[in-house]
Amino acid sequence: MINFWINTPSSNEINGNNIFKSVGMKNIKLSIPEKSSQIVLNIQAHRNILDVLSQYNINFRDVDNSFYNELLLQLYYFKNRSSRIEHIIKVIEKYGLNLDDKFLDEVASLDGMDGFGSFSLKFINEVLEIIKTENKLYHEALEKLGYFSKYLDMPSYDYLPPLEPTTADIQWLQENIPYFETKHLFYQPMISPKVKRVLSILRKLINDIIKQYGKIDEIRIETAKELNTKKEKENIDKNQSKDKKKNDEAIKFLKNQNIKESLNNIERVKLWKEQGGFCLYSGREITKDELFDENETEIEHFIPRSVIWINSYKNKILVKKKYNQNKGSLHPIQYLNSIGQWEDFCGRVTQTFMDFKKKDWLTKEDIINSVMKKEHWSDSFLNDTRTATRTIQKYLNHYLYPKENLYGKDEKRSIFSVSGKAISELKYIWGISDVMPKNEDGKKDRDTNYHHTLDAFTVALCSSGAINTLHNYFIKKENKFKTKVLKEKLTLNTPVSKDGVNVIEHLKNLVEKYETNKLYVCPYNKRKTNMKGFKDGNLKLYVTKDLKDETKEILAEIEKVAIDTSILIKSVGGFPKPRTDEEVRKEIQSIQERLDNQKQKNIISAIEIYAKGLLDIRSQVVTVEDEIKEVKITLKNGDKNKEYNAPINEKIKELTEQKNQLSKSMEKLRCSFDTKNGKKQIVRSLKLYKPKREQTKADVIIFPNRQENKIERLSVPNFKKALEEKEPFVTKMNETTLNVELFNTEKRGQAVGLNYFSSIKNDISTKINNRYNDEIVKNSKSDLVLYKSDIIKAINIKEGIEEYYIFNGGGDVTGTNNKLVVKNINNNLFQKVDKKGEIKYTKEDKVSPSNKIIISKVDIDFFGNIKEV
Repeated sequence: MINFWINTPSSNEINGNNIFKSVGMKNIKLSIPEKSSQIVLNIQAHRNILDVLSQYNINFRDVDNSFYNELLLQLYYFKNRSSRIEHIIKVIEKYGLNLDDKFLDEVASLDGMDGFGSFSLKFINEVLEIIKTENKLYHEALEKLGYFSKYLDMPSYDYLPPLEPTTADIQWLQENIPYFETKHLFYQPMISPKVKRVLSILRKLINDIIKQYGKIDEIRIETAKELNTKKEKENIDKNQSKDKKKNDEAIKFLKNQNIKESLNNIERVKLWKEQGGFCLYSGREITKDELFDENETEIEHFIPRSVIWINSYKNKILVKKKYNQNKGSLHPIQYLNSIGQWEDFCGRVTQTFMDFKKKDWLTKEDIINSVMKKEHWSDSFLNDTRTATRTIQKYLNHYLYPKENLYGKDEKRSIFSVSGKAISELKYIWGISDVMPKNEDGKKDRDTNYHHTLDAFTVALCSSGAINTLHNYFIKKENKFKTKVLKEKLTLNTPVSKDGVNVIEHLKNLVEKYETNKLYVCPYNKRKTNMKGFKDGNLKLYVTKDLKDETKEILAEIEKVAIDTSILIKSVGGFPKPRTDEEVRKEIQSIQERLDNQKQKNIISAIEIYAKGLLDIRSQVVTVEDEIKEVKITLKNGDKNKEYNAPINEKIKELTEQKNQLSKSMEKLRCSFDTKNGKKQIVRSLKLYKPKREQTKADVIIFPNRQENKIERLSVPNFKKALEEKEPFVTKMNETTLNVELFNTEKRGQAVGLNYFSSIKNDISTKINNRYNDEIVKNSKSDLVLYKSDIIKAINIKEGIEEYYIFNGGGDVTGTNNKLVVKNINNNLFQKVDKKGEIKYTKEDKVSPSNKIIISKVDIDFFGNIKEV
């Protein structure tokens, strides 16, 4: 039965009726209470991808299981087809699979991939293995795997193992934790990289706290789930009811049109109806036929998924595909302005049947800009925050407070969740909000990094009694007397230390220390090495003669030129613009000039014919569009003119259909020529020399299969050698300086040396200011190497002042400069007074090492303690 549902599923969901019947076990029935959901498991995502994988003999259960899981992640994270293709190519390359463009096209076009998490093959295989080999029941297998965090006879750990320990981690745990057993390891199915990052930092914090203070009695976690008033709950219920009504109407519409009932189609109908049947990008009508035609229309994420990857409905609109193909990850306002549609777009949105919040989301420039700058926390990270909170609770409970009996009855709770709204209310009632650093608008100053400390104090002080009182405060808010009493009770119970110090006074003292740099927050940043400085993407190069010196060989770049409708579009300032007919002809001529007249004459003539065909069809489309505009002008408003408008609407419909057919014929048009054996050869893209032949700016050649000497400086000899020996390589450009070397001199103090390639410093010399060259001993090693995010101490010997900064990965050695680029620790901004006496704020500053200022490297732990490295 299991093999049937995994390998040959016959439905998009497994339910109580078909789970046995579809497999042929008609005499077995699953009894599910009437009021409970009949759905056992939704496998639509698995079924969709299985249809494609089976065509390419991909063994998703065994050999290719890791590839399958990564593929699912990309299909879940990215909904835009072009983004999917970009990331799936990387996954294919990672696993060395030989899959063609057809596979890419089919996989990238899959829909209904949101439910993949319910079908984790890794987890299912582990459960099945225990059931099969140990003759366990399903729930027994889950318990053995620790899925419910209910291990019996497991000791309480005083050290948190990694979330996903490696073989080396397990070996260390076996050698250093006497009670450790591999069966104790915590198991958590697929989670996002962001959540893993949060857990890794939390793990280090918990281990440091236990090391310094001993076992933790109680842990409180702030959650994204809010405390809601009666009115807020009513609004939630009202919105849920409204959404159900919209879904029901969409399903009814699909049934009347005899269209497949799927999540994607339901969403399309809802968007189409609320938009009044029009494309918001172009203002053109979307017909019923176009509504379900994925070659004509698509669901667009208004703000790109690369910025805000959650699949939020308010961020979705239905648009015509051809008006969306060039948007990609561009800023939506900039994109719409580039095609002259921003004002019209806002006007169309206001005329729709959307709710006000969605209208604001799509048209308010301040909201859109804040999201694009990743300042809109709630929508960007709320989903990850909730996932992290759930996983954290299970992870900490599993190791620190394991259950003593199977279902944990009558056991003491050690981990409590506190809602964000409760924290906000208690900060106000207790007066902690008055201590919080404020910006000019009177809101919490998020440019200060120590505001998190004050939040954490409130979370830690949220006792169950305070939370219960706060709950009662919300429930009985209508009763003014009771509300006042409850509020007074909370205010009077403002926390006080054992020494009698009020929490407000304690926090004021703490803030003063942070603001005067007597205490530092822990700047916990991931160290970034030079490898991160390389631009992604393998550059295609070739060896050619230097136009300035024919005796010299250089490496120049090859570009991939698409031979499709993109020939009609140009990029102006990073934005798409239609090419004129003359510009299209010039572009074709540029392509032809870079082809071989003898060997590629068939392609040269085929491209010219193809371009002429595109221009002819485009001209016809423009003519029909002009005709539609002229006909629409003759329409009259009002119901009384229905009879008069009927033939005009029929004419508009006829012309629209004509235009759609022309658009389809343009998409179907292919650049092709006949080969000698009579077959048709299609030209989709060409690899061509760039029009301006010059030496590439690529800096390095990376050999991924090597154990040593992985990175070398790019040169003609090692490029040729790699080609001759067929050794896999990647050529890349360096984006930034990520590390700096400091050299000691006798007279001037420390000299800053910019090292763009620390991994190959023997091949490329460090860049130092010329005035220091004579003072540094040749071939001497640097005294100190700094990487981005390292913490540095600057000691002013003359004034006896010590200051601490975060090294920001660069410096300046031009002219007379000898400087390091730094960021603040307690505050994200530097405050400076310019020559006019005006206060200016910057996110970076520069420190100049000299014989008076000495730079060293330090570390700041979670408790603010500083130690030399």
